[in-house]
Amino acid sequence: MQSSCNSSNKKMVLQQCMTLGDESILYARANYVKLFYEINPEKFHDSYKKVKNFNHLAHRNTINTYDIAVSKLKVKDPVSKSLLQACKNLSDFSKNLADQAYPQAISFKKKSKLSPLTDKFFLEINKIVKFDHSIGKYNKYFISFKVHVKNYERALKKYIEKFKVELPENKN
Repeated sequence: MQSSCNSSNKKMVLQQCMTLGDESILYARANYVKLFYEINPEKFHDSYKKVKNFNHLAHRNTINTYDIAVSKLKVKDPVSKSLLQACKNLSDFSKNLADQAYPQAISFKKKSKLSPLTDKFFLEINKIVKFDHSIGKYNKYFISFKVHVKNYERALKKYIEKFKVELPENKN
Protein backbone atom coordinates (compact mmCIF):
# COMPACT_ATOMS: atom_id res chain seq x y z
CA MET A 1 0.00 0.00 0.00
CA GLN A 2 3.03 2.27 0.12
CA SER A 3 3.22 4.76 -2.71
CA SER A 4 4.15 8.24 -3.70
CA CYS A 5 1.39 10.65 -4.51
CA ASN A 6 1.52 10.98 -8.26
CA SER A 7 -1.63 11.43 -10.31
CA SER A 8 -2.26 7.68 -10.60
CA ASN A 9 -2.31 7.41 -6.81
CA LYS A 10 -4.57 10.36 -6.03
CA LYS A 11 -7.63 8.12 -6.05
CA MET A 12 -5.96 5.60 -3.71
CA VAL A 13 -4.97 8.34 -1.26
CA LEU A 14 -8.50 9.69 -1.35
CA GLN A 15 -10.09 6.26 -0.85
CA GLN A 16 -7.82 5.28 2.01
CA CYS A 17 -8.22 8.62 3.76
CA MET A 18 -11.98 8.61 3.32
CA THR A 19 -12.23 5.08 4.69
CA LEU A 20 -10.10 5.94 7.71
CA GLY A 21 -11.86 9.25 8.37
CA ASP A 22 -15.40 7.95 7.88
CA GLU A 23 -14.80 4.81 9.94
CA SER A 24 -13.26 6.91 12.72
CA ILE A 25 -16.32 9.15 12.79
CA LEU A 26 -18.71 6.18 12.89
CA TYR A 27 -16.68 4.52 15.62
CA ALA A 28 -16.51 7.62 17.79
CA ARG A 29 -20.21 8.43 17.36
CA ALA A 30 -21.22 4.88 18.26
CA ASN A 31 -19.06 5.07 21.39
CA TYR A 32 -20.55 8.43 22.34
CA VAL A 33 -24.09 7.11 21.95
CA LYS A 34 -23.24 4.00 23.97
CA LEU A 35 -21.67 6.14 26.70
CA PHE A 36 -24.54 8.61 26.84
CA TYR A 37 -27.00 5.71 26.95
CA GLU A 38 -25.14 4.20 29.92
CA ILE A 39 -25.34 7.55 31.66
CA ASN A 40 -28.96 8.34 30.84
CA PRO A 41 -30.82 5.40 29.24
CA GLU A 42 -34.18 7.14 29.06
CA LYS A 43 -32.89 10.16 27.17
CA PHE A 44 -30.68 8.25 24.74
CA HIS A 45 -32.80 5.12 24.23
CA ASP A 46 -33.82 5.95 20.65
CA SER A 47 -30.27 6.82 19.62
CA TYR A 48 -28.92 3.70 21.26
CA LYS A 49 -31.38 1.47 19.36
CA LYS A 50 -29.71 2.67 16.15
CA VAL A 51 -26.21 1.63 17.25
CA LYS A 52 -26.75 -1.22 19.70
CA ASN A 53 -25.76 -3.78 17.04
CA PHE A 54 -22.76 -1.74 15.91
CA ASN A 55 -19.81 -4.09 15.49
CA HIS A 56 -17.14 -2.21 17.44
CA LEU A 57 -14.47 -4.83 16.83
CA ALA A 58 -14.93 -4.90 13.05
CA HIS A 59 -14.87 -1.10 12.82
CA ARG A 60 -11.83 -0.89 15.10
CA ASN A 61 -10.01 -3.44 12.95
CA THR A 62 -10.84 -1.41 9.83
CA ILE A 63 -9.55 1.74 11.52
CA ASN A 64 -6.34 0.01 12.57
CA THR A 65 -5.78 -1.40 9.07
CA TYR A 66 -6.33 1.92 7.30
CA ASP A 67 -4.41 3.81 9.96
CA ILE A 68 -1.35 1.73 9.06
CA ALA A 69 -1.99 2.10 5.32
CA VAL A 70 -2.41 5.88 5.53
CA SER A 71 0.71 6.24 7.67
CA LYS A 72 2.70 4.48 4.92
CA LEU A 73 1.53 6.82 2.17
CA LYS A 74 4.26 9.12 0.89
CA VAL A 75 2.97 12.48 -0.24
CA LYS A 76 4.81 15.67 -1.05
CA ASP A 77 2.27 18.44 -1.42
CA PRO A 78 0.82 20.29 1.60
CA VAL A 79 -2.83 19.56 0.70
CA SER A 80 -2.23 15.81 0.70
CA LYS A 81 -0.17 16.03 3.89
CA SER A 82 -2.97 17.99 5.52
CA LEU A 83 -5.53 15.33 4.59
CA LEU A 84 -3.35 12.52 5.89
CA GLN A 85 -2.76 14.40 9.15
CA ALA A 86 -6.47 15.18 9.61
CA CYS A 87 -7.31 11.49 9.10
CA LYS A 88 -4.61 10.39 11.52
CA ASN A 89 -5.75 12.89 14.15
CA LEU A 90 -9.37 11.76 13.84
CA SER A 91 -8.35 8.11 14.00
CA ASP A 92 -6.20 8.67 17.09
CA PHE A 93 -9.00 10.62 18.74
CA SER A 94 -11.61 7.92 18.11
CA LYS A 95 -9.34 5.17 19.43
CA ASN A 96 -8.44 7.24 22.48
CA LEU A 97 -12.12 7.88 23.14
CA ALA A 98 -12.87 4.15 23.21
CA ASP A 99 -9.71 3.09 25.06
CA GLN A 100 -9.25 5.84 27.63
CA ALA A 101 -11.95 8.52 27.78
CA TYR A 102 -14.91 6.14 27.73
CA PRO A 103 -13.69 4.11 30.74
CA GLN A 104 -12.79 7.35 32.55
CA ALA A 105 -16.31 8.68 31.98
CA ILE A 106 -17.89 5.47 33.28
CA SER A 107 -15.62 5.60 36.32
CA PHE A 108 -16.58 9.24 36.88
CA LYS A 109 -20.26 8.30 36.71
CA LYS A 110 -19.78 5.63 39.40
CA LYS A 111 -17.77 7.91 41.69
CA SER A 112 -19.60 11.18 41.16
CA LYS A 113 -22.12 12.51 43.62
CA LEU A 114 -23.72 14.53 40.83
CA SER A 115 -26.89 13.23 39.26
CA PRO A 116 -26.32 12.04 35.69
CA LEU A 117 -29.46 13.97 34.75
CA THR A 118 -27.92 17.36 35.56
CA ASP A 119 -26.19 19.75 33.22
CA LYS A 120 -23.27 19.98 35.63
CA PHE A 121 -22.69 16.23 35.35
CA PHE A 122 -22.85 16.38 31.55
CA LEU A 123 -20.36 19.27 31.52
CA GLU A 124 -17.93 17.16 33.53
CA ILE A 125 -18.40 14.22 31.17
CA ASN A 126 -17.77 16.51 28.20
CA LYS A 127 -14.44 17.53 29.73
CA ILE A 128 -13.46 13.86 29.82
CA VAL A 129 -14.70 12.73 26.41
CA LYS A 130 -14.15 16.03 24.55
CA PHE A 131 -17.30 15.79 22.47
CA ASP A 132 -17.99 19.46 21.89
CA HIS A 133 -15.65 22.40 22.53
CA SER A 134 -18.55 24.85 22.76
CA ILE A 135 -20.11 23.22 25.84
CA GLY A 136 -19.15 24.73 29.18
CA LYS A 137 -15.63 25.81 30.08
CA TYR A 138 -13.64 23.73 27.69
CA ASN A 139 -9.88 23.29 27.95
CA LYS A 140 -8.50 25.23 24.99
CA TYR A 141 -5.53 22.86 24.72
CA PHE A 142 -7.72 19.92 23.73
CA ILE A 143 -9.39 19.55 20.38
CA SER A 144 -12.92 18.18 20.52
CA PHE A 145 -14.45 15.48 18.37
CA LYS A 146 -16.48 18.07 16.49
CA VAL A 147 -13.35 20.07 15.66
CA HIS A 148 -11.53 16.94 14.46
CA VAL A 149 -14.50 16.15 12.19
CA LYS A 150 -14.52 19.71 10.80
CA ASN A 151 -10.76 19.57 10.19
CA TYR A 152 -11.12 16.25 8.35
CA GLU A 153 -14.04 17.50 6.24
CA ARG A 154 -12.16 20.70 5.38
CA ALA A 155 -8.98 18.81 4.42
CA LEU A 156 -11.01 16.34 2.35
CA LYS A 157 -12.78 19.15 0.52
CA LYS A 158 -9.48 20.92 -0.23
CA TYR A 159 -7.94 17.68 -1.49
CA ILE A 160 -10.86 16.98 -3.82
CA GLU A 161 -10.87 20.58 -5.07
CA LYS A 162 -7.13 20.59 -5.72
CA PHE A 163 -7.02 17.24 -7.51
CA LYS A 164 -10.50 17.10 -9.06
CA VAL A 165 -9.02 17.02 -12.57
CA GLU A 166 -6.90 14.01 -11.69
CA LEU A 167 -9.62 12.13 -9.79
CA PRO A 168 -12.23 10.05 -11.55
CA GLU A 169 -15.85 11.18 -11.30
CA ASN A 170 -16.79 8.36 -8.94
CA LYS A 171 -14.75 9.09 -5.79
CA ASN A 172 -15.97 6.10 -3.81
